[in-house]
Amino acid sequence: MHDYGFPGGPRINFRPVFFHALLGVDRLTGSALGFSASQNGFAGAFGGGVQWKVGPHWAVRASGDYVFTCHNIFGGPRVTQHNFRASAGVVFMFGARGPTGTPEQRAAGTSVQIAATSEAALLGVAGYASDNGFTVTSVRGGSPAAQGGIKAGDIISKIDGKQVHSSLDIEAAIAANASGTVKVRLFSSGHVADRAGHQGALIERGALATGGRPSYDFAR
Repeated sequence: MHDYGFPGGPRINFRPVFFHALLGVDRLTGSALGFSASQNGFAGAFGGGVQWKVGPHWAVRASGDYVFTCHNIFGGPRVTQHNFRASAGVVFMFGARGPTGTPEQRAAGTSVQIAATSEAALLGVAGYASDNGFTVTSVRGGSPAAQGGIKAGDIISKIDGKQVHSSLDIEAAIAANASGTVKVRLFSSGHVADRAGHQGALIERGALATGGRPSYDFAR
């Protein structure tokens, strides 16, 4: 006698615990006294288990299920068979990823998001929007940001007191400056340290009301 089940259904994860409800078809094939027969019947499995991640792509899993099948391969009313199934094994996970970003970025609760990276050319930084501001991924050499000591992993939170999250926010805040001094507020690894340095800008900013070269006041 051979029994093959083909169930499917949703799985709900509350890592490391999971639950599932599977319904499908069970094919039973048997033979006796020179006669053979096959039958497809209704089947289901309800249960869950636990899965522990032990590496970037590997995990161990243990699960238990209540399983039922409905058959009567040799005629007559169908009979429901009730079973309990327990299993354990090793799982390989496709596409699993480990932590990304530098240790400073992970400490600040951020990760590198290459697809969302954009550049704030006036300040000389590239990065991406995050909950706390604009997270820097690279700094252009010789730029105001480089002179101010901004480095990858820093978070620019405010320009002239205005909250910024994107490169467009930074560009707009610098363009709106009319005093000639752009004040930049930074977070480094999730901490704010007061340190200000007056830096001359190396770029022309046509939108500046004074028409001259702006200076930058950096505070950490």
